[in-house]
Amino acid sequence: MKIINNEIISFLGEIIIKYNLGKDFVDNQELNNLDPLERAFALIFNKNVSERFKKGEDVMKSHPFFKLKFIIDKLINNIIDYEDLPILIKNNLNISSLEAEEIYLLIKKNQEIKRLKESKEVDNNIIDREIKEKSIGYQLLK
Repeated sequence: MKIINNEIISFLGEIIIKYNLGKDFVDNQELNNLDPLERAFALIFNKNVSERFKKGEDVMKSHPFFKLKFIIDKLINNIIDYEDLPILIKNNLNISSLEAEEIYLLIKKNQEIKRLKESKEVDNNIIDREIKEKSIGYQLLK
């Protein structure tokens, strides 16, 4: 299975911020002084997300970052193709067709996603065995 890298994580974070998709999880103003990768991680590792996780909410299914990440995972692993993206984005993120189309075009233009999609390299050792399976980091990134 191919996995996304920091460049794609940053890219997905920028999409979430640009379209204000994470408004229920973090205030975009809190992200202003961070670099793109820090912003992406601040979207998913913050007090609000931690509290929701502790209360039993399945953040993996409710957070827009993860919804978009799962779509990209399927794309780079050739489970879906680019043409599937607009409807998947619209339905999974509950956004307008216009916004879904804009996000689709951004994804289609992303060279790192394209490189991974076309790559034959597969990372079979995705998760370090040292990580505790109950940690929030493990649960959010597995």
